[in-house]
Amino acid sequence: MSTPAVSLVDVSSYLPGEPVSVDYYAKYASADELRDNLMFRAPRLRHHVAPDETATDMIESAAAGLIRRHGHDVISAVDILITHTQMPDMPFYGGGGSVAHRLGMKPGWVLDLHNGGCAAFVLSLKVARQLLASGAGRTALIAVAQNAAGQIFDQPEVRRKAQAAVPGNGGAVGLVALSDASPILDVECRTHGEFAGDMTIAVEPPRKWWQPGPGRVTSGSPRARSPRCWPVETGRYPRWHSPFVTESA
Repeated sequence: MSTPAVSLVDVSSYLPGEPVSVDYYAKYASADELRDNLMFRAPRLRHHVAPDETATDMIESAAAGLIRRHGHDVISAVDILITHTQMPDMPFYGGGGSVAHRLGMKPGWVLDLHNGGCAAFVLSLKVARQLLASGAGRTALIAVAQNAAGQIFDQPEVRRKAQAAVPGNGGAVGLVALSDASPILDVECRTHGEFAGDMTIAVEPPRKWWQPGPGRVTSGSPRARSPRCWPVETGRYPRWHSPFVTESA
């Protein structure tokens, strides 16, 4: 029996607020050995999530494009919802429940993928494809949100650092369905467990991320001198991570 075709039918995205220029960071910049590093050369523009804007808000805004093109009934009838938020609005659970409620959905599957990092959309696509092909439903919605830039990296003591000017915020959604309209040929994901823990919370003086204390929390590496890691301190940092998610790439 042949495997049914699964297609990425449509995608839609959202960028919050007005663009923030690189000049915004120039007025805060302090001496930083990474400032001239190729990895940390800031883009001309990026977007920041508003102080009262949640990850669910961004996903809802991103989904508006799908609703316009396919109708609300298609979205509300989705069988599988897969979400990823770089910094969950609440630390104990992901945003799947609130996204489902906001979009008027009653999916049989709600999965919050806290791994994947910047490859979370690709990982989610692989999971959605596998579930649909196995008979778990006919449609799936992938919803991802990046919200660390305007929260962690815009803190007064953090935005002086070179890496603060690099990331931006936004949300994206993808509609996946049992369809041969635009079949997914393959999705490849690999996990390199030896690099787990290369990115972590960085704060001075050191403390656990949930403990009260002085200093601003940002991303960092506990193995800054390791030749196999990608520490912020040396500029060999391959992708932006939330300190609350682990990597699968």
